[in-house]
Amino acid sequence: EWDFGRCQVNILLVTIGRGELQLPLYWELLDNRSGNSSAADRIALLQVCLQVLGKHRIGLVLGDREFVGHQWLKWLKANGLNFVMRLPKHHLLTHPGGQRQAVADLGLAPGQVRRFTHCQVDGVWGQVWVKALADNEFLFLFGNVGLAYMDQLYAKRWTIEQCFQNLKGRGFNL
Repeated sequence: EWDFGRCQVNILLVTIGRGELQLPLYWELLDNRSGNSSAADRIALLQVCLQVLGKHRIGLVLGDREFVGHQWLKWLKANGLNFVMRLPKHHLLTHPGGQRQAVADLGLAPGQVRRFTHCQVDGVWGQVWVKALADNEFLFLFGNVGLAYMDQLYAKRWTIEQCFQNLKGRGFNL
């Protein structure tokens, strides 16, 4: 999301990348003022990518805190796509025994990490990786990829931010 004069532009963008290079692959202009896409928006966009590329060419789907919700996570898992999503700290973990827990209640000191191999978030079973940050913040990741390196996979999302910076100002000036 960014402002172009008085016009607010909201784009749902899929990039394709290798290493530190990310290129825009497919996008949709969103007809909303919130800047957030809906699960239906995201699913429709990825369905186009699946048709064009095939599932075997999509290695990983990454998303930040606005890419959440039962419908979205369930669709990714049901379609066999590898994913890592950062979740807001208010989303609850549900353990196999049914106990629900907030990440703030894990008792982690800044820098400490907890991993859960089988946990439910937003009604979908997957893996959880949580790191306590400063000021009662958390890096709260949910996905279906290798738990031992989930944080390293999520770190690749930074290249998407660099792609946006390039599109907005570094030569493209959109």
